[in-house]
Amino acid sequence: MFERSGMKDHNNIHRFHQPLIIKGGIAGEGDLSPIWMKAPKIGICDPGHAFELFDDFLNYLTTMNGWTTTGTGATIAADESVAGGVVLLTSSGTDNQAAILARTVEEFCVSAGKKLYFEARVKIAELNTDDTNICVGMTQGTVADAVPLLDDAGGAVIADDDAILWTKSDGGTVWVARTADGSAAYESTNGPTRDANWVRLGFIADPTQVDFYHNGNLVASHTTTLPTADEEMTICIGVKCGSANAETMQVDWVRCIQTR
Repeated sequence: MFERSGMKDHNNIHRFHQPLIIKGGIAGEGDLSPIWMKAPKIGICDPGHAFELFDDFLNYLTTMNGWTTTGTGATIAADESVAGGVVLLTSSGTDNQAAILARTVEEFCVSAGKKLYFEARVKIAELNTDDTNICVGMTQGTVADAVPLLDDAGGAVIADDDAILWTKSDGGTVWVARTADGSAAYESTNGPTRDANWVRLGFIADPTQVDFYHNGNLVASHTTTLPTADEEMTICIGVKCGSANAETMQVDWVRCIQTR
């Protein structure tokens, strides 16, 4: 085997038996999210081991590229005021109306011997303090019948939907980590305070545990009331009015890796 090393050509074969960690990716600066440090390295690992969905929304068009949208009076479109590909979700100015972005089909699930890694970068600007309802994560069912946001400060749906979600409810001020098994839900309500800055919300899940990460920090671990094993879920991100004010959410990117 011929290889080039430095300024000298030679035929020595180098084998490394220790893991190589490169901070910030192949080249560049910055810290990696703990979620992606633990996840399979797509592009290097055998494609039979894991698959990935990553969307930076550089070419986003409504109802294209595997995404679907819903919401009476909602506007969901590319945000051309921000570099790098961002989708802007804008609800109507009517109480309890939502703007929801979801995958067209259910592509992910928690299964024995498999891991599920998810993270999204979003930003929310509440027009009326604390009124916005927000969800970021995964839920079972189509976007039309499984929008996991109830009306009038009801929070996230408890019955009927297997789910792994970050939520914020009308009247609430903190991020809530939530899991549901189709008939009941479990919530960690002492999460970080929601603010108007960009935030990374994610989790690592398997059938026995879900670890929730906020801006790279582990803030909650659930071992009870988890999604049913092998129940497929769709990525669902949405914002709902808690008053007569149009609410907005920017979505920078979404990434999910599932081991097979």
